[in-house]
Amino acid sequence: MGQSQGVGAAVKTSTDVLQFSLPTYSSVTGGLYAILEALNHIVNLQEFHFVLFTDSMSALQAFKALFPVNPLVLRIQEQFQQLRLQCK
Repeated sequence: MGQSQGVGAAVKTSTDVLQFSLPTYSSVTGGLYAILEALNHIVNLQEFHFVLFTDSMSALQAFKALFPVNPLVLRIQEQFQQLRLQCK
């Protein structure tokens, strides 16, 4: 997806491909949103082994905060906890 079209994200599993797009000004949000959508999808799958890839350094850096305030980071942390409880 080109810069003029916005920020693109995709989630691919063995059975599904989900695609999203956000405006160009939301690169951090786009990266976080893609991670959240991937985790939301993983929570509902019956499989137990996953690899999540991202090229969004800004999204990864958002996790470095000791006390994050970004609502997407908080939701991602909640989803990680849900996955841990499911042993995924």
